[in-house]
Amino acid sequence: MITPNKIVRTNRKTLSLLITKDGSLVVHAPKRVSMEYIENFIQEKEKWIIKKQTEVLKTKTENQSIITMDSILFLGQPHEVISIQKNQSPEITDKYIYIPYIESKEERKIFLKHWIEQQTAYITKQRIEFFSNLMSLDYQSLKIMKSINRWGTCSSEGKISFNYKLSMLPPKIIDYIVIHELAHLLEFNHSKKFYQVIESVMPGWAIQRKKLKEYSYLLSI
Repeated sequence: MITPNKIVRTNRKTLSLLITKDGSLVVHAPKRVSMEYIENFIQEKEKWIIKKQTEVLKTKTENQSIITMDSILFLGQPHEVISIQKNQSPEITDKYIYIPYIESKEERKIFLKHWIEQQTAYITKQRIEFFSNLMSLDYQSLKIMKSINRWGTCSSEGKISFNYKLSMLPPKIIDYIVIHELAHLLEFNHSKKFYQVIESVMPGWAIQRKKLKEYSYLLSI
């Protein structure tokens, strides 16, 4: 019997299951549903749960060095982190990123996250200027954010934010996210018209959205 890691009871009318980024099983249930009903529901969905948890475990195993930040992704390509004494600033090659020697692993992670954030700020500024001009749109502001749930947001006032890890993604996926948020300036929803706006700028955008799911584990690092 698979047991849930967490049960969230609300005023909802139906049961739903969620496999989190770390493989935990979360049940969203109506307040008055019995535990027996929840157990039976989980048993019915056992194959689906095992499949999803196996996928999460596989992703974590295959990307362990990225998760521990012994390597980093930059524009979708893995780079092994090499610490060198007296190295003044990060230097990146095809396979490695050379950084100043930092003894503490936690401080090294902080250093790398700061570098990733700097790259994201630079890249998103370039890409949002390019696409906003292409789409004849004006946005109010651009901000880099820390989030474990979203790659980007756009407010009704035109304030656009991007996750600081965006520079870890492949260029085409970055462009898709930028276009997605800009499209909200025209359609503040996810309607058919909204996706038609994206299609007009990036034909075949659905391929990039599908590929983006492969990188969802990065949000939890």
